[in-house]
Amino acid sequence: SGTGSRVLWGLISDRLFYGRRKPVLFLVGALAALITLFVALVSSATPFWVIWVLIALWGSTVMGWNGIYLALVSELAGVHVAGLAIGLSSTFAFLGIVVVPPVFGFLVDAGFSYRLAWIALAGVLFVPLIFLRWVRER
Repeated sequence: SGTGSRVLWGLISDRLFYGRRKPVLFLVGALAALITLFVALVSSATPFWVIWVLIALWGSTVMGWNGIYLALVSELAGVHVAGLAIGLSSTFAFLGIVVVPPVFGFLVDAGFSYRLAWIALAGVLFVPLIFLRWVRER
């Protein structure tokens, strides 16, 4: 769902938002955080199909944002420094791939629960939405 949603989010950005990337990134980020909170509520009593739908939706947000993000960064930077801007921003954006999993695991071990870790992850997903406020699209 993450791979397919990259195309879907691009279509949504181009067709429904007339090429504007910021509102789509905000939508994807908000949905990712919200779905993560729902994942935190999953228990052994949750039907399998509900878990499947949640994880498919979660993947389409937490993995699907990348194309819109890279388009926005390159558009904001301009033609002459787009590659540099994408490289630098991706370096910082993808630090989460290295940092978040061990922190998630630590929270699970320390709290003896996945719920705390999922709630913390939802909080982390909300943070970029705050900074997105100051982005000015052309």
